[in-house]
Amino acid sequence: MGSKKKSKPSRSKKKARTSADQALALEYVRAWAQPAPPPPEPSAADADADDFLPAPVARSGGDVLFELHSHSNHSDGFLSPSALVERAHRNGVKVLALTDHDTMAGIPEAVSAASKFGMRIIPGVEISALYNPR
Repeated sequence: MGSKKKSKPSRSKKKARTSADQALALEYVRAWAQPAPPPPEPSAADADADDFLPAPVARSGGDVLFELHSHSNHSDGFLSPSALVERAHRNGVKVLALTDHDTMAGIPEAVSAASKFGMRIIPGVEISALYNPR
């Protein structure tokens, strides 16, 4: 009987291309996480000279850092929601999900603190459950 060599699957680490849907979703998330500031009011001199030109769009570039799982002292965390938001801001987080166990009591405090730092809060909760097979 002849021996056949089995070919090993390719393990090349090619980066997957981003689809049009993924690119659109990413743009929506960036726009939500980093809203563009309102355009400046044009001066009278600018209005006369550049009536036909669109207003320039100012967008801050760079990556948006997300933290999608955090706990405050309303469940098993050590920091208050406002202290948690402040620490996340110091570490470059732009979007923070507060996901305490079985409570959403810290969300209003976190949202209030996040507004001071220009951050977004994703309200969340981890719900405890028991499984009882019959």
